[in-house]
Amino acid sequence: MTFKTIPESMSAEELLNQEGWFLMVDVFRVLDPDDTGKYKLAFKQIKRLISKGHDPFEIMGRRKLGGRVLLLMEKFAPWYCNNPMFKLTKLDEEMPFNDFMVLEGEHFFRLSEVCNAYADFLPYSYAILKRDADRREHALEEIGVCKFDTTYIVQMPRFRDWLSGEFHL
Repeated sequence: MTFKTIPESMSAEELLNQEGWFLMVDVFRVLDPDDTGKYKLAFKQIKRLISKGHDPFEIMGRRKLGGRVLLLMEKFAPWYCNNPMFKLTKLDEEMPFNDFMVLEGEHFFRLSEVCNAYADFLPYSYAILKRDADRREHALEEIGVCKFDTTYIVQMPRFRDWLSGEFHL
């Protein structure tokens, strides 16, 4: 098994469209250049898969070879792109609530950050939103909040649309 090296000039999008084996550490240097913790998050999810009896190769294209962790990009890229935990954005606590509510495009935030920053503006508390998300079968589609792995996430604009429909904001 041979793995490919990643040229310095390759973008994340270009990398995710490649085929073949790559060193995991090199992949995350491109996918997370600011070192925001995505590499550790991926290892955490690998451990969770193994503890549940799943094969990380089948799910995300991960193989261990000696002391190296390799990723088969054909399997890893779809898993990575469909995993909302890798799309999480740090909430700017200085952002006014009205600016948060008009964010365009798809954004993912930690529910805890949203509730801490906008507790005075949200009609529900963190605990109530968590419980509501847990009770719904399709919570992300319905209210824009769901539990992924061990973290509750908020997806804008779905969360805004749900709040606007419920409370005419």
